[in-house]
Formats: sequence, structure tokens, C-alpha cells
Amino acid sequence: MIFEAGRRRLATLESETNEPGRKGKFAMETLKGTQLMIVVPWREEGGWELPHDLARYLSEVRILQPLPAKGARSGILTMLENISIRTSEFYLPFLALAKGRSHLILSWTMRIGILFGILRRVFCNPTRSRHILCDFHIDTTRSDPVYRFRLKLLEIALPGIDFFFSTSNEESEIYSKRFCIPIDRIRFFPLAPAGRLFQQMARGDGAYIFSYGNSDRDFETLIRAVSELGIDLILLSQRFKPRFALPPHVHLIHRKIPYAELLGLILSARIVVLPLRSPRVSAGQMAMMEVMATGSPLVVGRNMATEEYASHGETALFYEPGSDEDLKAQVRWLLENPNEAKKMARSARKAAKGFRQKRLRALLEVLQQTIVDGPLQ
Repeated sequence: MIFEAGRRRLATLESETNEPGRKGKFAMETLKGTQLMIVVPWREEGGWELPHDLARYLSEVRILQPLPAKGARSGILTMLENISIRTSEFYLPFLALAKGRSHLILSWTMRIGILFGILRRVFCNPTRSRHILCDFHIDTTRSDPVYRFRLKLLEIALPGIDFFFSTSNEESEIYSKRFCIPIDRIRFFPLAPAGRLFQQMARGDGAYIFSYGNSDRDFETLIRAVSELGIDLILLSQRFKPRFALPPHVHLIHRKIPYAELLGLILSARIVVLPLRSPRVSAGQMAMMEVMATGSPLVVGRNMATEEYASHGETALFYEPGSDEDLKAQVRWLLENPNEAKKMARSARKAAKGFRQKRLRALLEVLQQTIVDGPLQ
């Protein structure tokens, strides 16, 4: 999928992106004629706003995505497409190496970026493209042999990556020191919710608390925290396996549901809670974006990434991961102060609308820097 450059430029963003004077003018001239390839592990049908935003500044934005299964629609075809998507992070880097005629290649996930970085080193960067890795993060709480092997692969790939987008500002400093990455070659990349989420507004007409997700979730702490609050709890997770019998007020949905159904659960919930296990693991921020964009009151575990998107008491309530009492206190406050909860949710929705501009601004600045500075030595 290719997005061609549009004629209209975002003058407001241009003035915000660069400092006044010659530097700002130079940035736009630097990006003229630039071709970008974004490698993603999903089937993109044109609804993603980021390529459209970038196409206003670059000559071409190309999406490299999982290969489609061709033929008449059938169960076998669907199975083949699912296999293509699930294995795409392993074969897409090879396709990027073969098709990488763009000036810049953006790997959207760690797996894609690590493998492509290794391939660039093995084949001495035959495309001469600059390589940017998005979603750069590690789990500092893990030390098992499998994860140590993954970190070793990352270390091998590092010279094949020219710039790193981390999931928080704090992590940028941590990874810069740990992996000897120059601090000007790594920065926080803000996520942004899908624009369609702003077309609906939370109703909060359901008599339940909703929680969902699979990565680094701590549903057991949430169950204990709300056990005495007299309200139903709906959990949506394919990975959560409770170690005890669930109380009558807790309803667990194990199956994968359509996104419209998920959105309906968010919109109707009195409160949405994202219970996270560790303050040192970046997780939950994408779900956080969804909840904030819909204007639903939110309680979320504090970690390096979630703190980038909200302010406690203004756009969300944070709690210390693992603390039943702290989580209970935050949920109780929202339940007992519905007007303040709605006010906070409206502020969160307004803040979420600005993330799209912040994301674009960060990416344009890095594209400019990578084009000008050249490969990481």
C-alpha cells in the first residue's frame, strides 16, 4: 500500500515542529523527496491515520504488511491469512531487505526491528536505507534463559538500527546507558488513539466496572480490591487464568470478541480499570489511549509508559501496582464522586485528541534528523 504526497501542508504543525528561522525552513526542505517504508504485522486497509499524515510531508509512504492469501473466500483462505499474519514478523524483514528502496525504513515492532537489524549487518545494508525501530522496550524484571537469548539477539541487531523510539522518556535514558546508545539517537514516541474512537462518547450507563487486556495484567489484585464495593466486575482476557473460584459479581470473558463489542463494554462501563503488575514494565498504554479517547473514567497502574499520557487527578487516577488498598481507594473515589469522574474523563478525551499531533511531530523530527545525520556509527 502506497500513500503519495499530497499538495496541502500542515502549516500549524510545521511551525510547531521546528524552531523559527532557518532551521524550520531547512527541515521541510530536507524531507522533500523522502520515501518512507513502514513495516507492520497486520493487514492495513487504509484506515490508519499516520501514513496519511506523513504523506503530506514526504514524497511517498509505503506500507509493507503481511502477504494476502489469494483465491475464493473460504475457511482455508481465512486460515492461510491468519498464518500469514502470525508469522509476518519473521518473514517481513526479509521482504524489507529485498524491497527496501525507500530512504527510511520504520520497523513497527521489536521482532521486526531486531531481525531486520541483524539482516542489515549480515548483508552490509545493501539497501542503504536508514533504519528506525519503533516500540523499543525490554522487560527489566525478566532474567530467564529465553529472554536472555532475546536480549542477546537485540545486542547483535543494535548496529543495524539507526534510531530508536522508546515507550517512555525514562526508558530512553535507561536504554541509552544500558546499550551504549547515544542519547540523541533514542527518544520517546507517543502513541495516539484511532480517530474513529472520538466519534462516540462514553455513556457510563452500565452498573459494572470493566477491565481488559492480556499484557502484564494483574486481575487478581483488581478482584480483591473491588470485592467490597458492591458492583459487578467484567473482565475480558484470553490469558487470565484465575487461581481461585471467582466471586459471583465477577464475570470473565475468555473468548476473543469483535472490536465493536469491546468498544460497547468500554462505553457503558461506570469505570474502566487497567490493573498492571509492575511499575518497571511498559504495558497498558494502548488500552489507555482507547479509554481516554472514549471519555470513560479511568484507573490505571502507574508505570514508566502510562505516566506519559495522563496526570493523576486531572485525566486519570493512578495507583501503585500490587496495592489492593490503593486500587480500592481510587475506584471508590470515582464511584462516590460521579460528577468529578465525568469531568476528569472529559479532560482525558480532550488530551487524547492532541496525541496525534504529538506523534506526527516526533516522527517528523526524527526523520529529519536521521536523513541529515546518517547511519549510526
